Amino acid sequence: DRLIYFPIVITPQVWYIASYINNDFFPFFVMMVLCFEFLDNRSFYNRSLTNTHSIGLIFPAGVLLGILLISKSNYIVFVIFSVYYLIWNALKLNQFKFNHSLFLGQPFKSFLLILICAISIYTIRIGFDTYQNGINKNEKLEHYANQFAAKGFKPIDIETNIQKTHTGLRLREKGESLKSLLIKRHWYKSSMNSFFGVYGWMNIKAPELYYQWIIFLSYLLIIYAGTQLILTFQANNIIFLVISCFFMCMMMVASLYHSWTYDFQPQGRYLFPILGILSILFHETREYLNRYTLSLLISLMFAFSFWSFLFIGVYYYIDKLA
Repeated sequence: DRLIYFPIVITPQVWYIASYINNDFFPFFVMMVLCFEFLDNRSFYNRSLTNTHSIGLIFPAGVLLGILLISKSNYIVFVIFSVYYLIWNALKLNQFKFNHSLFLGQPFKSFLLILICAISIYTIRIGFDTYQNGINKNEKLEHYANQFAAKGFKPIDIETNIQKTHTGLRLREKGESLKSLLIKRHWYKSSMNSFFGVYGWMNIKAPELYYQWIIFLSYLLIIYAGTQLILTFQANNIIFLVISCFFMCMMMVASLYHSWTYDFQPQGRYLFPILGILSILFHETREYLNRYTLSLLISLMFAFSFWSFLFIGVYYYIDKLA
């Protein structure tokens, strides 16, 4: 069950964001607690699968999923993946048989109750927001932004003279292509580097060799796990792998699209939901992975992460204070 938490130790960016205790770390924390609920045998959710008389056991997972749904928008991909996982888990416990016993079983009932709880929390949040701010909230925010936003960020400038806005805003409307984002602006490189440790105002970076090695190890870890699952020649394992990879790719696409259409921010923190998907993927397929190979790869990534955090991140702030 310790494998649930392995994503926490493979990137120092998580530790750096955690030091802020802000709205970037909070949804990540909720996501990891939700992974525990889904995967650990001691969790309320897993206990509810064998206890037909304790409906209350599923509420922690439902509340956590609801909180994640109303937090940072980039976690919506993980919320959708969670829904898929709950359905997949119900199918797995029914020996992957799509019949009436699936819908009458406790796992599927637990899934429905978790979904209802999450949607209820989302509805309450939206309803309260509408009650407080009215149905024209966006118009009020736009009016406020036109009054107080800095030059180049005012909505009126975006509507009337897009070329005078800040250099990173609305790049698609300014005629910049996706190819330009990837090649000239180095979106992929910047996103991956900051996923594995960029500090300060995105200006404190480790040597390039560090990023090359830790990114190589991360791909090696995923390729190793993927190869082992494919070699099982079991359809359910391969389908789970393909769908997990699809959602991880969707996270990358969503981040790229945001940088292209809204604001160019190639930051690794927007890709943190990938860590939750990896947690579920590796835990669910752990019986097919060699314990020592997995431990070696994770340990190497932790060693690189620890070096970056201590000798690049922490050293910078100590030097700054001195």
